[in-house]
Amino acid sequence: MKNAVWLYFRPGFNPPAGPGEFLAWAERFGVKIVLLDCFPGARYAKKAAPDQELARFVQACADGGLEVHGLFSALTSVPEQWIRTERRELFCVDYHGISVLDEPIAGRRYFLDPTSPEVVDLVAATSRHILESYPALEGIQLDFIRYYHYHSRFTVLAQELGHTLSLLAEGSPVQLVVGDKRVTFFLEQKDMLYHDPPLGKELHFHRQFSYCFCSRCIEEFCRRQGAVLPAELQSTQEKAEWILGHLGEAWVHFRAQVLEDLLAEVRRAVKGVGADKELSITVWYSSPYGSELVGRAVDLDSAVWDFGQDWWRWAEVGLVDFVCPMNYWLTTESFQMVIAKQRSRLKGDLPLFSGILRSPEHPLSGEELTAYLEAARRAGAAGLCFFHYGTWRDLDWKVGKAR
Repeated sequence: MKNAVWLYFRPGFNPPAGPGEFLAWAERFGVKIVLLDCFPGARYAKKAAPDQELARFVQACADGGLEVHGLFSALTSVPEQWIRTERRELFCVDYHGISVLDEPIAGRRYFLDPTSPEVVDLVAATSRHILESYPALEGIQLDFIRYYHYHSRFTVLAQELGHTLSLLAEGSPVQLVVGDKRVTFFLEQKDMLYHDPPLGKELHFHRQFSYCFCSRCIEEFCRRQGAVLPAELQSTQEKAEWILGHLGEAWVHFRAQVLEDLLAEVRRAVKGVGADKELSITVWYSSPYGSELVGRAVDLDSAVWDFGQDWWRWAEVGLVDFVCPMNYWLTTESFQMVIAKQRSRLKGDLPLFSGILRSPEHPLSGEELTAYLEAARRAGAAGLCFFHYGTWRDLDWKVGKAR
């Protein structure tokens, strides 16, 4: 087995002090593949000059016998000049008709619509530019080659809300505002003790962050399906409800095909730089994130239904050279089970490096890491992929020996 690592030079990710420190760590952890975030120098700009510090680091790793691949987030790599009303058509729209341009995820994260030819060109051109800027790179890895998805809910105890209750009807939008950030939720269910006097019980709010229901995506979906939406459907939510209710499976396959088409364009760009250059992807193993932490069973198919990541097919048709599933927050038993299921769906011997996370909330000791490594080996993984170097650098451990 050989391991991989995600490495970031961004603030807050604790980059190495220099290549010497990192190379020593990589040797101890059995790391042979470095997935290096190309944040500086090439961030979403087709013509940005190479970052010299990054170039020296890449070369030092290559000289040290490591494979280095340039990493960036495919659909969240948004040029700053695009974040304006005039470029609205480039951004995803959710089930309720709210554009991520107006309400970025967590108030800060934008993501792009992969049905836009301009977006496809950006991702392909950025991949090509990174490889041309850093010739020692052996390939590109795409993160966030997926749709964002989360069905978010919260409940308000409303017994003492008083006459304000009369303002709220089921379906009403309510905005949470924190500083200059805002997010809209919708009243899904209103439970009352009494209307007079105004004594509420519970108010249940939700927001279905499911994408993309912009007019272009809906029109393209209908064109491919030969479907005609009923004329009486006016709002985005009405159209989304009808599509999911009548053509839900087709909608899932449509989104997966859109991402597959994007991936094919990127692969052409990567191979255009050099036939030996590789393309890999990060993928989720289940939805929602951390399902096992809240007692939900892991469901590999949910990655397709919720995120559009039909990555077994992408591998089968030859679009990727290896995959890194983010198999986080699992027990060692579940970790092995998930990898084995993922491996069984992959045809051939395409390498799978299983992501493993370490954080203050989820600390892992050297002994525990050894157990996860053995679980991955038994399940047929090519190795582990450490997320991320900054959280693993201080662990006193050596591959094959827990200390």
